[in-house]
Amino acid sequence: MFKSKLLIFVVFILIAALFITPASMAASDSNGVSLKLDKDEVLVFQADEITDDSILLERAKNGICDGPAFDAKATLTKDGVEKNSDKIKVYFTVQKLQSKKNSKTDKTTDLYKQTSYAIIPLSALAYDPDTDSDWDQTGAIKATSSIYYEGSSCYLDSKTRNGFRITKIAGVWNRYDSTVTWKNSKIGFWQQAFYSFKSDCSSNLSRTLGYDEAKPSSGIPTSGTTYNMNPSNPNGYYFTNDSGDQNRANMKIDLVRSGNTWNFMFANFLRDSQP
Repeated sequence: MFKSKLLIFVVFILIAALFITPASMAASDSNGVSLKLDKDEVLVFQADEITDDSILLERAKNGICDGPAFDAKATLTKDGVEKNSDKIKVYFTVQKLQSKKNSKTDKTTDLYKQTSYAIIPLSALAYDPDTDSDWDQTGAIKATSSIYYEGSSCYLDSKTRNGFRITKIAGVWNRYDSTVTWKNSKIGFWQQAFYSFKSDCSSNLSRTLGYDEAKPSSGIPTSGTTYNMNPSNPNGYYFTNDSGDQNRANMKIDLVRSGNTWNFMFANFLRDSQP
């Protein structure tokens, strides 16, 4: 009889555990990224992350954004001079993945993923695109940059500040033409603000955080492989303003064709304009 009661009790505890979520437990993740639920916080929205690249690219080409729409900028330089950047096609899309709400303060925090594409045609890598008619206009290189970030706001200095906290970035290089080689691949991020704020709206003065990493360590990426970075960000949420503060993810690589080297940089911005 005692063993039967003990067994029933153990089964009851196991079933109850399935329905009890600790307050500090993270919500169901999106590609390894999720909102952490602290005390008095509940998840009020969750969507399945779109991971199919063809669907994402189509969304980007159609300008579909489920949240704040920002921008991206791609540049090509040769011998220190920008050249043919206008030939690059840039698209971006935003997915809203999760939202949480504090039941006492009504403060909300959202998790977004912004995916930006830069498609470089062979003509952009021609030594003289005006006379080199053999260059194809189709894409030779595609760069895909994704930022997972939390968006939150606080009332500071008599103004509502909308801030960003980058939690993960991902970069993918795709090469579609064997005549182009590459080296010195890097991904990185940059967050900057006169001050940042934490989840309780306490502020930190003059914060800048950012760095690049060789991905992979050899600097020579495998086409189609995703390279990730999880920034360590103890300072909280950074906001942008007209003074040039920036929040962005970076992708950099050197592209080589017919002995000529082009330096490519792709900036995936969380702001309304670029400097």
